[in-house]
Amino acid sequence: MAITDFSKMQGNSVTFDEDTCTLITWETCQTDPLTAYEGSKIIAEREAWKFYNQNKVIIKLKFPTGTSSYIFGLQVVNENLHELLNGFNKIINQAANSTKSEDITPTNTQCCHVYDAVKTHGLAIEEENLTDKRLFVTSTAFDVQDILNYLNADFGQLKGKILVGTPDNNNEHPRPGAVVGKKKTRD
Repeated sequence: MAITDFSKMQGNSVTFDEDTCTLITWETCQTDPLTAYEGSKIIAEREAWKFYNQNKVIIKLKFPTGTSSYIFGLQVVNENLHELLNGFNKIINQAANSTKSEDITPTNTQCCHVYDAVKTHGLAIEEENLTDKRLFVTSTAFDVQDILNYLNADFGQLKGKILVGTPDNNNEHPRPGAVVGKKKTRD
């Protein structure tokens, strides 16, 4: 979230990697919950780097940062949980509870598994060579149709109760045109 700019994800001349930052500011992040969350990530990271650079000689901090795409993973199953889902998982809840495709917010971006995010944060603390580095955790692109396909295929109790979308056309769904690189994180 601190690396990508959602408004540029479809542009094929754009690259997002460990060296890029979203251009969101305090003033521009107050339009909707997702933009506010995206803004909170980069604003916090900028302040943390500022503090680190001003104090690293004094307090001898090790300071890597890990930033991730959408994080999916384990979730408690409870029919009343929809109000408690974090922003990343609300898209799943929206797909599972919408009666028309038009009711689902179009999403076409990057994601990773929660275990990958946890592992990266652990490595950032443990590995000395990651000090002063930004790590970018992402595994693949996804869209709402991918979520509908997964829910319909793997949760039999939902079959016939949730939208199917257009699973046969899933390969036709546009994927983000931007190049998403994580070479430094992999190395």
